[in-house]
Formats: sequence, structure tokens, C-alpha cells
Amino acid sequence: MRMILWLMLAVPLFGFTYNQLQINAQASIFPKLLLLDKHPDTLLVDGKILFVIAYEPEDVLTASRLKAQMEQLYPGHIEGYPFEVKTVTFDRIDTSLNASALYVLHSEKSLQTASNVARDKGIVSFVYDIADLDKGYLFALTLERRTVIYLNRAMLPRYGITFADPLYQIVRFVDEGS
Repeated sequence: MRMILWLMLAVPLFGFTYNQLQINAQASIFPKLLLLDKHPDTLLVDGKILFVIAYEPEDVLTASRLKAQMEQLYPGHIEGYPFEVKTVTFDRIDTSLNASALYVLHSEKSLQTASNVARDKGIVSFVYDIADLDKGYLFALTLERRTVIYLNRAMLPRYGITFADPLYQIVRFVDEGS
């Protein structure tokens, strides 16, 4: 009985289990995908690329590590553009969010709201888990035999973002959307 109680308390305390290799790949690749926008200047917020990581409170450590990793890979700039990474809890995502990109970690209840904000504001969106693309996000990345970048084709027109042709040659399309 004590073991069951401990497990019920431990799961919310430690959060979702993330694959560190996948997180590393996403931290490296997701910011670069922004540069494949046909008009990257339109993504700038106050003259910089602002990459926002959304998380549930129990995933604060994962979000902090991801932020630190991106800042180490792209120390203040990416391909000539000023670059900043911020973390926010899901409960702080609303229509006042200004960002170039929104990357969401796991959430049982907040993914749809965050994708609605991203879509309505034309913020390029990324998910940790490919299964969450069906909630209206644009990109996911998985590690299979090789790294595979998925693009939710159905969502592209809804975001109003146009990417350069080379992007469409390197992604695998998913045709589901909401």
C-alpha cells in the first residue's frame, strides 16, 4: 500500500519521462528550422528570434535543461539573428504570447490551448511527442533509424507560414490536423 501511495506522489513530482537523446536532437534542430521560413524577418520579436519552451510545473527541470542546451548551442545568436530562449508554464500561455517559436513539452491538459494560440498568432510550433501533432502543431522530431522531422501538412495554411523548398524535401509529412 505504501509503495502505491509513493508511486502516485512520485509521478507528478518527477513529471513525464523524456528521451534525452531526442531532446538533444530537438534542441539542436528546431531553432534551425525557423531559418527555413521564406521570410524569417517576419518571425522576429523585438528584433530577435524568441524561442519559448512551455512546460507543466513538474517538468521545470527538463525545460531548464533544454533552455540551457539551446543557449549553449546558439549563444545569443543563430545565423546572424539575435536569439533568446524563454521558458513558461502552460498556464501563462494566452493571446498575449509573443514568440517566434513555441516548443511544448508533455501536458495532459494544455496542449490544445497552446496550439490554438500558436496557430492564431502564426508562431511556429514544435512538440516533443509526435502523437501531439494531431493537436494542431507543425513540427515533431523522432529518432528512428535516423532522425526524422515530421511536418503537419494540414496545419500549414492555418499558420500562414511559408517555408523554403528545401524544408519540404527533408521532412516527412503527416496529413492530420485539427
